[in-house]
Parts: sequence; structure tokens; C-alpha cells
Amino acid sequence: MNDAAPLTSSTGTLVWQFKVRDGGATLNDSDSASTTLTDLTISKSTGNQVTSWFDAIKTIALFDGTNLIATGTVNSTASVYSIAFTGMNFVVPDNSERTLSLKMSLNCGIGNLNFDGDDFGFSISNANTTFLSSGSGKTTFSAQSSLNGKIVIDVVATKLNFTVQPSNSGIGTIMTPYVKANATDNCGNLDKNFNNSI
Repeated sequence: MNDAAPLTSSTGTLVWQFKVRDGGATLNDSDSASTTLTDLTISKSTGNQVTSWFDAIKTIALFDGTNLIATGTVNSTASVYSIAFTGMNFVVPDNSERTLSLKMSLNCGIGNLNFDGDDFGFSISNANTTFLSSGSGKTTFSAQSSLNGKIVIDVVATKLNFTVQPSNSGIGTIMTPYVKANATDNCGNLDKNFNNSI
């Protein structure tokens, strides 16, 4: 969960995959040039529930198979949802396609605005992709988004914390205020769905 950058093939969590094509859906264009992706910005899609990406995400990266392509920069401005991948040289040969995999690691504390069960919603738009002009270039495409409910923060409790401490009371007397406890992981993130016996 809390793997540091740079991520590797064995660290982080795979959260999304998408294809980069030369020749469009039919993989067939009129030139003999390759397509080279240099810059990409992921933005918020409809259905995103994570209030602060910057607080939640420790690091995020694009992979081609097991090969690290680029580490993203998460925008730190409040209410701005963007992850920039710059300076890439991701080459797709003429009339073919390659798959990019997005892997992510979360901060130990995901922030006080983000919660167990919140869902990340990622989107890639035509305006937020840059390709080398010397290659096949880019045909306008509609925004591509991750499916809702697929990139969900899942906090698994490892300990109980008293939020209202026990107080002295007589035998057979109801303790007031009632003792209260919550279940958190080792980072202090609340497990909202915890219902196990104590």
C-alpha cells in the first residue's frame, strides 16, 4: 500500500490499463511512421469520490509490462485533480498498439478528506495528450475513463482505538458516557465497514 517511488513490477497496485494505438481502431493508417507519446495528464472523471488526490497518493507510475515508463506528478493544489506524466518516449510501431499500465501506492495516512470506500475516477482526454509531430500524430478521440467502483480505497483494520474512554461506574450501573472505539489500520485510517467481534 505504501510503497515509495520509484515503483517496480513488484510494488504498488495495478489500478488501470489503456492502449495507445497507431492507425486507430483498425490499426491501419496511410503512413509508415510510428506514434510516440511524450506527455499525458490524467484528470478526474465523473464518479470520482476521492476528495484530495495529493493527500491520498504516495506515488503513481506508468508501466509497459514490467518496464517503468514514467512516474507521475500529482497536483498539490486543493480541488485540482491532475496527474502529469512528462518527458516520455513511448513509441508505438506503425499500425500496432501497446498497453500502458497505471500502478499506484497510497500514503500511510490518506488524509482527513479521504475515506475507506472512496473510489478514484481517472480520465484521459484528447487535450491532455501530446505526441511527437514527426510521427503519425494524433486523431481526435473522446475521453476515456476508468470504470466506477474499480479503484476503491480499502482500509483493513489492524487495531481498535478508544474514542470515548471507559469511566468509573458501580457494579450493575450503566457506564456513561458509553465507551466508544473505532477500528483503524496501522496508519490511523478508519475502517468504516469493520464489524468483527471484539
